[in-house]
Amino acid sequence: MAGTGSFKVTRISEGAVKPAAATPEETLPLAWVDRYPTHRGLVESMHIFRSGADAAPGVIRDALAKALVFFYPLAGRIVEPEAGSPAIRCTADGVYFAEATADCSLEDVRFLERPLLLPKEDLVPYPGDDRWGVEPHNTIMMMQETLPLAWVDRYPTHRGLVESMHIFRSGADAAPGVIRDALAKALVFFYPLAGRIVEPEAGSPAIRCTADGVYFAEATADCSLEDVRFLERPLLLPKEDLVPYPGDDRWGVEPHNTIMMMQVSSPSPRLASPPLIRFQ
Repeated sequence: MAGTGSFKVTRISEGAVKPAAATPEETLPLAWVDRYPTHRGLVESMHIFRSGADAAPGVIRDALAKALVFFYPLAGRIVEPEAGSPAIRCTADGVYFAEATADCSLEDVRFLERPLLLPKEDLVPYPGDDRWGVEPHNTIMMMQETLPLAWVDRYPTHRGLVESMHIFRSGADAAPGVIRDALAKALVFFYPLAGRIVEPEAGSPAIRCTADGVYFAEATADCSLEDVRFLERPLLLPKEDLVPYPGDDRWGVEPHNTIMMMQVSSPSPRLASPPLIRFQ
C-alpha cells in the first residue's frame, strides 16, 4: 500500500489463477529468439476502462482461468535445465493475479495520464518474495485488476510488432485446427485483441473493439524440425516465412494497427531436400 498526495492503492487479495480444467504436463523448449536475456524482463502494460468496475474482478478472473486451459504454458514457469537454455515447464501453477482498490476515481487521477498521480509500482503487479514464491522473471504472466489506453501504451515504441516463435515437437497433425478453435474461444474474453488500433486524435491511439479478428496464417514446411535443427540460430528457414507479416494484398490493415497476428507452420517427415515453406 502506498500513495501520492491524498490517494492510495490497497491490494485486497492476491494469489494464483489456475487453468479451469486439466492441462498437459510437459516442458517446452524455447526458440533462440525467446532465449535472449533481454526477453526475461517484465513488459508492463496498463489498460484503463471507464465502466464495469463492479463486475470486473470476477469476470476477469473467470475469463483468465478459462483462457489458460487453451494457453496453458502461460500458467507454467520458466526453468533452466541447462545454463543458457531456458524452457517453459507447464506446471499449471497459475498466473499471479492481484485485486486492489483505490480511494479515488479515474477522474481524480486524470485517467492515469502522465505524470502519474498514483505510484506505478501500485498499479502493475510485482509481488515480493513473501507473496509469490517465484522470481518474477520466471513467471510468464502476472495481472492486477486496476481498470481508452493510458500513456504507457501510447509510446511510439509500443506500436511495433513483437516477434515470438514457439516450437512444439508433437501434435502437428491437429495443431492448426486446435489452435484456431482455442484462439476463437479466447477472443470472446480477450476481445480487444480482435480489434484495431485507431487514432481519433493525433498522438492518442486507442483500441476500437471491432471483432474483425486476429490475422491467422497456416503453412506447411517440406522438412522436419530435425532438418532445421529445431530452428536454432542461424536459421535454416527465412524468419520472414516463419512469423506472420502479411502484405497489403493479404491483409487490409497496417500491421502496426493490428494487435495480434499468428502463424502455425506444420513440419513434414524428415527429408533430405532443402527446406521450403509453403502457404496454404
